Amino acid sequence: MNRSTKKPPILWGLVFVPLLSFAQPLSLFNHFDKKRYNFSLQYRNANDAIALKDEAQYTWSTKGYSPKEGTNIAIVSHRADIGMGLGDWYLGYALRYEMFVKTDKQTTDILQLVNTKSDLPLGERYDALLKVYGLASHNLVLSKSFVINPNFKAFGGVALLQAFGMQEGFVDAYADIVSTKTYDFEGYSEYYYHKNLLYSLDVEKPLGYGYSLKMGLEYQHAQHTLTLLIEDFASNIYWHELPYSEVSILSNKKEYDKNGYVKYKPSLSGFERYEE
Repeated sequence: MNRSTKKPPILWGLVFVPLLSFAQPLSLFNHFDKKRYNFSLQYRNANDAIALKDEAQYTWSTKGYSPKEGTNIAIVSHRADIGMGLGDWYLGYALRYEMFVKTDKQTTDILQLVNTKSDLPLGERYDALLKVYGLASHNLVLSKSFVINPNFKAFGGVALLQAFGMQEGFVDAYADIVSTKTYDFEGYSEYYYHKNLLYSLDVEKPLGYGYSLKMGLEYQHAQHTLTLLIEDFASNIYWHELPYSEVSILSNKKEYDKNGYVKYKPSLSGFERYEE
């Protein structure tokens, strides 16, 4: 049986409040912007832990690192659209890449310390939980606009999609600091993927096929325009042979670099399979 996946609301706008909260960093389809011939690129990122202006140059450094207490999220939303409009209709192609990561301050703190090779606080324990959802897809988009009255119009659309990239799962772990340069850790992960980012593993690349629905409303009054866009408010993707793993991770194999910082080759136990 093929695995069916629905896109989570916080990234894709299945409900109004999350969509409005994250409207700025999301790349959204807007029929109202489409002309006779159209080409557009959207590149939007948001990150609680690392200031965007510092992200490229100061990733994880003290200068660019400023996480929130409690939940921290990161969003990557990129898309390219090309198509044409004819009257009230639009037909086009979209290449989409989206990634959503949710974690907490303890997780980002230990990652920041390890990535910058800073001195670790002796005797501390860090509880780490990281959740990720990402998708890359080709989309054939068809939409139509409707005039409700002179000031109010709407559009509805559907995208038939082929998904070629998938990252969905979590890592739940803890790390005990045993010296200023060494820590022990143990964790557990459940993970769907097209490429394993947790550990090295060669797999056959999966493909998924599905659909998503989108709509929009636009109200004009005098010189003001109010637009509401709802991306993927109903959607499904059916995967064939999607790689999946459930593994426990243990830091019982260690190496050290020339400066004495620990480098791990962790032991893994569990199982891996293809979901059909």
